Amino acid sequence: MSVQRRLLVFRAHIRRQLRAALAIARDRISWPDALVAACISALPALLARPLGLPLLGWAAVAAFWTCLSDPGGPPGRRASVMVWVGVGGAFFCLLAGLSADYLWLAVPMTFLCATLAGLARALGPAGTLVGTLLAADFAVSTALPERSLGNSVEYGLYFLAGGLTAILLTQLVWRGRPWRHATGAVAGAYRGVSRMAGDMASLARRQGADRLRLSHLLGHHRIQVRSQIEAARTRLAELAASRHPERAAPLGHLLQHIEREFATLIALADLFEVEEGAADAAGNAARATLLRQLGTFHRLMGQQIARPYAARRAVLEAQIAAIDTTLGELAQPAAHVPATLLQLVRRQHARLAAGLELLEAPQAASRNAPPASTSLLQAVGERNRQQLRNVMGELRRSSGILRHALRLGVATALTVALFKGFNIEHGHWMALTLVFILQPTLSSTFSRALERVVGSVAGSVCAALIGILLPTPALQALAILPVAIASFAARPISYALFTFFITSQFVLVAELQQPLAATAELALARGVNSVAGGLLAVLIGLVLWPESESRRTASAIAKALESHGNYLAALLHAMAMGVADETRLSELRQISSVHNNDANEGLQRLLSRPLQKRRTLTAQLTAGVTIVSALRSVAGTATSLELAGFAPLTPGQSAALHRLAEEMLAALSQVARWMRTGEPPLIGTIEQPDTLPEIDRAGTGRLIQQINLMLKQATGTDTARA
Repeated sequence: MSVQRRLLVFRAHIRRQLRAALAIARDRISWPDALVAACISALPALLARPLGLPLLGWAAVAAFWTCLSDPGGPPGRRASVMVWVGVGGAFFCLLAGLSADYLWLAVPMTFLCATLAGLARALGPAGTLVGTLLAADFAVSTALPERSLGNSVEYGLYFLAGGLTAILLTQLVWRGRPWRHATGAVAGAYRGVSRMAGDMASLARRQGADRLRLSHLLGHHRIQVRSQIEAARTRLAELAASRHPERAAPLGHLLQHIEREFATLIALADLFEVEEGAADAAGNAARATLLRQLGTFHRLMGQQIARPYAARRAVLEAQIAAIDTTLGELAQPAAHVPATLLQLVRRQHARLAAGLELLEAPQAASRNAPPASTSLLQAVGERNRQQLRNVMGELRRSSGILRHALRLGVATALTVALFKGFNIEHGHWMALTLVFILQPTLSSTFSRALERVVGSVAGSVCAALIGILLPTPALQALAILPVAIASFAARPISYALFTFFITSQFVLVAELQQPLAATAELALARGVNSVAGGLLAVLIGLVLWPESESRRTASAIAKALESHGNYLAALLHAMAMGVADETRLSELRQISSVHNNDANEGLQRLLSRPLQKRRTLTAQLTAGVTIVSALRSVAGTATSLELAGFAPLTPGQSAALHRLAEEMLAALSQVARWMRTGEPPLIGTIEQPDTLPEIDRAGTGRLIQQINLMLKQATGTDTARA
């Protein structure tokens, strides 16, 4: 390949990556939320200079952390989470201030409070962030100056004022519609399916190396779209438990529709792979056109869900008509489209109009909404009681959450002892970095440390440049707002980018509290202490109860094998009987997809950890790379069999399918047991029944091929392919 050709290929690759990054940014960034949170957190900092109250900078930190803890969703859930940071943080600040002058008291108090904060991990992602913020708050508060009783109370009150200001403004002034986050999540799932269809259109046109590259890209889409669907499902569950449950049902129907469309695209991708080369150029062009039209339809549906617009409905109806025309072209003999694929696409087309009708339901629900039956305080109280029960359930020796809470407590107390015992200037930033970096597993801690240190050092340099370019305090204060907006906008995209902006923001806020300190000096102190905190976090992760990522990943792969076995068994039994419980099959397909994503993410974390070589992995994890890939193929084939419909079978054929279902379930269960214990499977291979109809033999044959590959991996007869 010539140099010019290589440059063209590289440029096309960069363009694709930029388009993908921009698409992800559009889906993940909520600019209204970022703008509101930034204004709330920057307001106290902007008022600090004009009012002559440097402690408003501490209130700005409290407001920032409180806004950062906002999980979105209904107001009751948002308030119940944010109040822990706003009010609990003020209490931690008071305790830290009272004990800070006595090292013998500050260290055990830090251990106790950080451990209690670490137990919040039992409450899920929102609780994990709240616990991290509370632990960071206590560690930072031990370094606050002027630690008399009166000053400790003053710092606590300023923190409380900042936290309550953030809560009140988000609940009363910039509240927004309670269902907007659920609506946005469902719309995001439609956009994800749209991008997947667009890349499948490119796949339908290309061959060779480009086709292989796009196949890997489709695997990435499957993971991303499934994550979007599950995130939307979580938002809908929150909405259903809120004061506006009437909005959850219609949005749930829309989510079910797009999940079905997602399953259809998975089945189409499997059939495209099987039928590769069967269609001529005209057939491939018709397939690509159909997929592009489907992608456009789902993109418009996502836009209509997020922002209803009456004129867009006519565009959607025209898109359905265009898809109908393309289906006519695919049905022509010259297109060489297999009957199975054509039948699947026709079924999908029949659902598009139904999906269009579902768009009217959310608006009708809002017009006919019944009055709320419970108050906000009642909802918050019940949720907090349930959270307490969840935390108490983790107080056992075998709990991984309890071990990590103790690890966090020891690490935070040790860091406080270091910077206070040796009088390290701005050493609280070292503790802050450690608290945010330390994770339950070493590989996660290392990845987070790398991102945090790189972002902090770069952000410190940026803050120093801002101090040079904007030398007056007033200009530096004004710079806090755009930096805060960038911080909240970058949070869902990249942790390193988020760290870059919050470092710049916090250095500028710290300069407000310490007028005599130069911005460059504060930036240098932040960078050095961030590096030290990152190194200390990795060291503590190595020493204190290191969790095995390998064991977690092996367990995740085993769960994926078992869930796929359950899905296959239910599907083949349904095919044998000629009738299916669609709800049950959809549920099993969803569970298997989620478990496959978990297994894939575990493998990626494991293979990306420092000094990790594939040859140092266990036999199970080495084979796990191939097994996870095979499970993805199994899911695609099974989905195509499910959506294509069931043909009538003779009693002998039904009996053969029933036996095959049990054999596949047993085989995958034994491979799962091998992943956990190393005990090899008793089943060698699975044979294809001779009595099945030709259309079923093609699909079950592909399933058997992939399952036999996994059996070979487990028995060690095909490990070279791992």
